[in-house]
Amino acid sequence: MPATSPAQPYLEVIDSFAIRRTQQFFMIGRLHGAAEPGMFAHIQLNRGLDLTVRITAIEEVEFPSDSQSYTLLELRSDDPDSFALLLALKVGLETVQISVEGQD
Repeated sequence: MPATSPAQPYLEVIDSFAIRRTQQFFMIGRLHGAAEPGMFAHIQLNRGLDLTVRITAIEEVEFPSDSQSYTLLELRSDDPDSFALLLALKVGLETVQISVEGQD
């Protein structure tokens, strides 16, 4: 279980993927707590450094083969270097904190 207060939402990320043409980056997983577009996803680079990316959309996702629902977070980056970094991080099987604090 991640070290977080109950009031701070987080996503237990299962996997991530991107659509390069539209510069969209997605993370899918289980959302704990309440999150909304405009908040920031804090992707941990190491113990003391996070990459913050603004959440642009949140959708509930269902798979026919699974009775549980998942949450899809959409992140966008107009900066090609930031987008490349998101892809290179291969975000998956980790916890991503979500908060109102962050920087584009």
